[in-house]
Amino acid sequence: MKQKFRIGLMLLVLLVLGIPVRAAVVDESLKRDFKAVDGYVVSLMGGEYLIDLDATSRLAVGDIFAVIQPGEKIMHPVTKKVVGTVEKPKAYIQVTKIQSGYSYTRLIGQISGASIQPGDSIRRYQGLPARFWDYSGNGEAVFNSLKAAIPQLEWSSYAASQASRPAAPSAPTDQQVGMVFVYDGGRLEARDPYFHVIHSYGKAKAGRRSVAAASADSSASGMRLLPLGTAATAGGGMTMVPAGQAGTATGSVPYRLEQQATPAGAYAGNSVVRYSTQFPGFQQKGELPMGVTYTDFIVVDGRRLMAAVNGSNIFVYDVSGGGMTRIAQANLPGTAEMLAVNWWRPAPGEALHLAVTGWISKVNDNSQSSQRIS
Repeated sequence: MKQKFRIGLMLLVLLVLGIPVRAAVVDESLKRDFKAVDGYVVSLMGGEYLIDLDATSRLAVGDIFAVIQPGEKIMHPVTKKVVGTVEKPKAYIQVTKIQSGYSYTRLIGQISGASIQPGDSIRRYQGLPARFWDYSGNGEAVFNSLKAAIPQLEWSSYAASQASRPAAPSAPTDQQVGMVFVYDGGRLEARDPYFHVIHSYGKAKAGRRSVAAASADSSASGMRLLPLGTAATAGGGMTMVPAGQAGTATGSVPYRLEQQATPAGAYAGNSVVRYSTQFPGFQQKGELPMGVTYTDFIVVDGRRLMAAVNGSNIFVYDVSGGGMTRIAQANLPGTAEMLAVNWWRPAPGEALHLAVTGWISKVNDNSQSSQRIS
């Protein structure tokens, strides 16, 4: 009999300049991260959908679920028994927060006229279009391994993906829901429809191409990607907060949402509205990955470093000057409920470390255990 337990107060201590990663990019960790997981929609709350899955299913912030629409029944021609149904996604939702026993998800796309109701079946990454951008020139074998490891994705062919990839990695511009896997010969990044990194595997090659500024997104599903900030409604639809009703943050520095100009005909017949957030008086250095909840800063050898965690990954950025450059990343061994992240030097002159503290939920057979990972 299986039982749930929590690994208590996990402490991760990582060397800043040498976070270890696996050499093979298509490994068991990737297969677990993208394993098909089934669940159900529980309810609508605060513009997001609750689902009945949590960290015990190895969920990560950013995971995408298809909301399944049952179709025509498949009848056996001899026995006349129903052997299955034709299923297809009617919407896609993305995990934004993981709790104990349930998780929050946001709507990122749905077919016209579809609605999401409590009790609807969901399946992780089911039928989600995916493309593979190879910047190494010899990654077709990696692509084939990926297809075998994640069969529930709808993969574009290697040749078609290569023909459409940009010179430097940047979000596709076709405004469709889909995934992009970016490979540089050393590291493989799994990017969501908003071109945020969900998972990464391996180690980036020296002199890797920088990621271009993300434009709107991505794939060949035919399901239009909704803008960030879209809230679900009780009828299964969505709404956007008008710019004039955005409100003001407490304190002396306000924020505001401003509607961006839309190219003529770009969203004809779809009424998609996009807003940008502005914080007057502050300098925006860049965009953090989805779900970041804790950060910590330190100045080392004239460089200002920032550590950031989102429960699934640890990121290290150089924020010196006017930019923000990611210099390291590591995946956590599970999805953690974060408590703290702190730079730490055991003694003067010793190497700089990063301490990350949080809870990790796992499932084990008839036993409980704890671990400390360094």
